[in-house]
Amino acid sequence: MRGTLPSNWTLYIASDAAEAKQILSQTSIPVILYESDLPAGNWKDVLVAVAELPSPPMLIVTSRTADEFLWAEVLNLGGHDVLAKPFNSLEFIRVISMAWRRWKSEWNRGGAESAMAQGA
Repeated sequence: MRGTLPSNWTLYIASDAAEAKQILSQTSIPVILYESDLPAGNWKDVLVAVAELPSPPMLIVTSRTADEFLWAEVLNLGGHDVLAKPFNSLEFIRVISMAWRRWKSEWNRGGAESAMAQGA
């Protein structure tokens, strides 16, 4: 499912891992929000799967039981951040905006490095 938010962000909602993989294979997605306690699939599995993409998205883990342990684990394994639920709208926008800027910076730098390596 796809929708446009007032911020001009495009939101894709996947009902399961297969649908998420399909969306990710067709569209460059800069930021993924993933619930930490889903019965089908772990956020760590998602982190491994997206690492194989050409420009891997930033992973933000969401949780009702967000604590320092989860936050440290997410950051140490390569995730971007953790958002506690229920969401605070200002924090939500701040974290997603920072993730998007980081992704864009890394993708632009990676694109420039690839062009230089190819002699462009």
